[in-house]
Amino acid sequence: MRSEYNKAYYQKHKEQFVVRAREYRKNNKAVVSLRARLKRYNISEEFYYHLLKEQDHKCPGCGCSLSEIPPRHVHIDHCHSTDKVRGIMCHYCNTALGSLKDNTTTLASLIRYVEKHR
Repeated sequence: MRSEYNKAYYQKHKEQFVVRAREYRKNNKAVVSLRARLKRYNISEEFYYHLLKEQDHKCPGCGCSLSEIPPRHVHIDHCHSTDKVRGIMCHYCNTALGSLKDNTTTLASLIRYVEKHR
């Protein structure tokens, strides 16, 4: 009974809901973006902040402060074969891992290469 009323109310005031939702998204981009990522990786906001605290708000790759970079450059790192969330990383480190397809052999080879040419 209540859901029928809610549906009818929404249909009657749909434009107002759309305008309010658009305005909210515009004014709260970081929150909306974070919630979308949490939903994508099926983790809670509490777990996200637990990971950040566990990492001391630093990227596990380069050690940069994740609280000092724009939210759009903070990524949830996950294993591509299991979809298991591993941590929170900066854009550059997460992109590097993704480009290497999490291949530790390639990563080790690149480390040796860089060290050889210092």
